Amino acid sequence: MPVVSHKSPSLWTRGVAARETLSYLDRRGIDAKPALFEAGLSRRQLSREDIGLSVASQYRFLELAATEANDQLLGLHVAAEMDMRATASCFTLPGRREPSPRRSKTLRITAQPQMKLSSSRFREGRTR
Repeated sequence: MPVVSHKSPSLWTRGVAARETLSYLDRRGIDAKPALFEAGLSRRQLSREDIGLSVASQYRFLELAATEANDQLLGLHVAAEMDMRATASCFTLPGRREPSPRRSKTLRITAQPQMKLSSSRFREGRTR
């Protein structure tokens, strides 16, 4: 049964971002207890993959974790070290083990402008 906030009964998540962030903080010796407590989450909840979390609680934890780590780009740093298989949202190209050069180029062209936009917004101090 998912752990869901009474404020948003239909908005819940598997908690991958929160689990990965907690692991990232632990590896760096950063105390996550205050952020977990303030977000209304526990290590026990995040250790279980079979329950859901409220989206609001996860989002709040991620904000507080970034503050605790003194890292405005915490999400990018966590994602850079993350095993994407944990998200269960990876895509595959059917019938091929490796993407063709054309598909690789298409993926680069598609992702590159968004990455540039995101990084320039952070350099300018904008997050929205």
